[in-house]
Amino acid sequence: ECADASDGPSTSAAPQHTNFSVRVILSEAETSEEVPLERVYVLTVKDRRSFSSVLPLLPPLPERLTHLKRINGERVVVCAYDGDETIPDLEEYGRLSECFVPKEKPLTRRQFDWAKERWPTAFHPNKELESLLSASTDSSLLSSIRDFLPVLRATRPTCVVVRRGQQVASGTQGGGIVAHASLRAVRALAAAHRNAMARAKAAMAAVTRKRSQPGAASPRLLVADCAASAAAAAEGGEERIVVPPLSSLDYLATGADVFLTL
Repeated sequence: ECADASDGPSTSAAPQHTNFSVRVILSEAETSEEVPLERVYVLTVKDRRSFSSVLPLLPPLPERLTHLKRINGERVVVCAYDGDETIPDLEEYGRLSECFVPKEKPLTRRQFDWAKERWPTAFHPNKELESLLSASTDSSLLSSIRDFLPVLRATRPTCVVVRRGQQVASGTQGGGIVAHASLRAVRALAAAHRNAMARAKAAMAAVTRKRSQPGAASPRLLVADCAASAAAAAEGGEERIVVPPLSSLDYLATGADVFLTL
């Protein structure tokens, strides 16, 4: 979401829309600080050493509650409140009561911190989700968006793919579903990859030919883009062979930022 930072008319020296905020679009289950609770029966034992006798008497927990730790201090989950299980006679071991526990497994660290205050539960961090939740304060992401705002401010919907600070592909909205900006960007990304691989293959073939010549010095490989390749190869007396940047060669790896305007 962008807002013009200038109160007066804009100039070429002062870029527009330098103020913006990042709003993450996720489901309520992923952004909520809490998880739903469910009522269960718990037994508070008189002596923790009696757990070895109590646990074999308890029915298995339903599948939806298997994320819960069965024991919490002096308490143990007996069964779901609305379950069909028959509650065994546990009076000699302690006092039976009701308790609200996390109904679902936490999806985020924030939910886990909230849930474990109610009852211990299993949790497996999702790094991708946590990264999205922190996107509004991610300095590298904000910097990347700021660098490509001029492209994203196009009059038509635009999709830009950025790797390591470089724009490796983009697409703008055309007519029809198949001409959607994101689909055009995917095709452009595939074409960039094919071209980069072809240039890399040609560069390595040139290195092989040079090294196979008797008495020839091995050329130095130079990683650069196409625009810089001719100038780089012409500078100095040392022979150089240019290969494409890694950002265009390994686009299938994770880590790309994709910006899409609607």
